[in-house]
Amino acid sequence: MKILHLISQYPSKTGSGIYLSEVYKNFKAMNFTQKVLCAMNEDDIVEVSFDNFEIIKFKSEELSFPVVGMSDVMPYESFLFSDLVGENLERYINVFTSKITNIVENFKPDIIFTNHLYIMTSIVAGLDLKCKIFAFCHGTDLRQLYKNDIHKKFIRDNIPKLNGIFCLSENQKEEIVNVFKYNKDKIFVIGGGYDLDYYYNCTDKIYTKDSKIRLIYAGKFSRAKGIIYLLKAFEKIKDKYNIELILAGSGTGIEYEEIISYSGKLSDKVKLYGYMNMREIGDLFRSCDIFVMPSFYEGLSLVTIEAMACGLKVVMNELENFINFVGEDITKSKNIEFVKMPVLYDTDKVMETEVNYYILRLSMALENQINNLYNNNNYEQDFPSKMIQFSWKNICDNIKNTVI
Repeated sequence: MKILHLISQYPSKTGSGIYLSEVYKNFKAMNFTQKVLCAMNEDDIVEVSFDNFEIIKFKSEELSFPVVGMSDVMPYESFLFSDLVGENLERYINVFTSKITNIVENFKPDIIFTNHLYIMTSIVAGLDLKCKIFAFCHGTDLRQLYKNDIHKKFIRDNIPKLNGIFCLSENQKEEIVNVFKYNKDKIFVIGGGYDLDYYYNCTDKIYTKDSKIRLIYAGKFSRAKGIIYLLKAFEKIKDKYNIELILAGSGTGIEYEEIISYSGKLSDKVKLYGYMNMREIGDLFRSCDIFVMPSFYEGLSLVTIEAMACGLKVVMNELENFINFVGEDITKSKNIEFVKMPVLYDTDKVMETEVNYYILRLSMALENQINNLYNNNNYEQDFPSKMIQFSWKNICDNIKNTVI
């Protein structure tokens, strides 16, 4: 059986790219024949681990603008969907339509897995192909629809033609039903997972009052991820404890520069790492103690699951999709300290009147986990073993059983 994977951006560096790569890896282990169509900027072609793939090149003769990102801030040079109009939109649709049609004619897939309920998936859903087409919703696609009206009719007209949709949570399933009037019986909640090869716990740590505690955030550098607020919360407590904050990831534009600049003020206690692959992140996680996820919007937050699998304690915002997906057995544990979300506008921006209160709540949550570690407070020592249910192997077995 042949599977064609589609993604309209890089197959790495973001949650959806990692998602595609992990699905590919696990279906390869099940001996499926596969091919990937992805997108990259012509002046920034990155190495991939796929046996058979093609690249749609942006910043090229065909498409003069950068890769169009599902988020408005991406960890590489990107173009906004809100600016994808007129001649650029026409070229985008024509190039993707031509490339997908050509690959389908030559590769002859039995199943297409396409990522994001947005323009590319709408294109392939509207092609009246003979194979089955299943899409993965990652949350950023829904966020674009809420923020952006210009492509809405084209997307809403075509998404209902899909054979099925995989989503991250029950809440997201309801969103898809409401937004697209899609048959709920064809939406499958599978969540996301972590790679057992990279994310695992090593040894239980014992802390004394002199132990250095390392906090870490890993992901995109942007305001919507809450990093600038994390830095300000950390600044409040950094001199009270023997602590260090590590920021691992990348970004672009003014928001990235703001984060780098503020980090520089705290350079004695804040360490910056660039983009890292999964093996590097797994090793770094195991050298740290507390993972912090201050993001205001996540489809699921796979990186939090990866951190917990490595044995880290967690401080994170009350992300509804994450809470619903992992369940009470995980969320009621002392291993996680939740922070009440601030009031937001425009999906992921903090109301100005909320900023100081949120920073205070976040700093208090960080202190709670730091003190819990120093006091070796009743953590579940076997907590990482509970995460096995969220491994990519289990999730891909569920995907296979659904589509075949």
